[in-house]
Amino acid sequence: MKLFMKNLMSDISVKRGLWQVSFLISILIWMSLGMVIPTSVADATNVTVTVEWEVFFGGPSDDSAYACIQTSDGGFAALVTTEESQTSLVKFTADGQQEWNQTFWYIEGASDMEKWARFIQTTDGGYVIIDSTSGGQRLHKRNSTGYHEWNSTFGGGWANSIILAEDDGFVLTGGTGNFPNLDIWLVKTDSQGLPEWNRTFGGEGLELANTVLHTSDGGYAIVGSSILGLLKTDANGTEEWHTGPHPPSLFRIIQLADGSYVRGGQLNEDFWLFKTTSTGEHVWNMTYGGSRNEFMQSLIQTADGGYLLAGDSFGQTFTLDDIWLVKTDAAGQQEWNTTLGVSNLDRLTSVFQMSDGSFVIAATTQPPVKTDTDMWLLKVQVTEEPQSTTTTTTTAFGSPGFEFSLVPLCLSFIFFYTQKRRP
Repeated sequence: MKLFMKNLMSDISVKRGLWQVSFLISILIWMSLGMVIPTSVADATNVTVTVEWEVFFGGPSDDSAYACIQTSDGGFAALVTTEESQTSLVKFTADGQQEWNQTFWYIEGASDMEKWARFIQTTDGGYVIIDSTSGGQRLHKRNSTGYHEWNSTFGGGWANSIILAEDDGFVLTGGTGNFPNLDIWLVKTDSQGLPEWNRTFGGEGLELANTVLHTSDGGYAIVGSSILGLLKTDANGTEEWHTGPHPPSLFRIIQLADGSYVRGGQLNEDFWLFKTTSTGEHVWNMTYGGSRNEFMQSLIQTADGGYLLAGDSFGQTFTLDDIWLVKTDAAGQQEWNTTLGVSNLDRLTSVFQMSDGSFVIAATTQPPVKTDTDMWLLKVQVTEEPQSTTTTTTTAFGSPGFEFSLVPLCLSFIFFYTQKRRP
């Protein structure tokens, strides 16, 4: 009897040991298989565009917004050109209400090139408009309510850009020569539009300026379609340096507070953003685009130090135009992009950021109730709405449910039972 009880207790002790080991193993296996690993899904940004107001301007024929500027009173002024040789200078308030418009005619039979107009606001609240004709470059001055004051015409080339000089004169840049052998043309006039000096830059081939910028040292920076790249001059238009060849189309340039430059344009039918130092050395460049063709028209620095690139996005057959906005941070990394449009004929002219962070966009579109195009001026708020960060449950074997994670425990009980039943 003593021997039997000793063997029984020994057997029970062994069984208890096996049970303990089995239970411990089952717990460890259950924990390793059933443990959930929280993984935060990367925030995806939803961009919501809210239209605060919008206005249309146009007549019975096709009208196009050729240029738009923000005025000193916080409103906007635009040049709206018709199919004929006719243009309206239109003034809007800060909330898009039309204040006045004045219509004037170009030279009879003017071509599309000759209707290509740009303008600026002068220190007296008036406007100076440039347009090119077969007879040369024309400047005409309008007062603060759009009435004619004077005009000046001179030969030598045509201008794509105009800025106000420090002495209330004007600086124009564009091209001179005969296609395809063109040179960059830089002209300085007095306050009445009479030329004071002009400069040409370039060599063989096509050299054409799109934008001139007044730099912090009193000189000028010029970009365009040029093997000269970014061209820097002093206050008298004498070349100081240039950066060399770059992709063929640069349209806009910004000088930052530290003297460096950010340029925007086209690269392989995508938006292109290019940053250089104050002396033209490369810092970084980025492209933005997709399956469609993108054509950049506007570049601004935003209040947060980033950039907004804006232009047109259209299909491979150059149809179905939309307005496309791309927002980046200060390093050119894309933060969001969005498209806008009310028709298949939406083409951007300019974009401005307001003090409340919203954007005012000037464009050409076909309004819903018309069969021709009008100018479209609208204010939008673009807000980023990150998706709620979700937590997923994952394991090394996928995502086993509660039932599957009980399997190891059941197996341990089976193991104990079979050990108990073994003779």
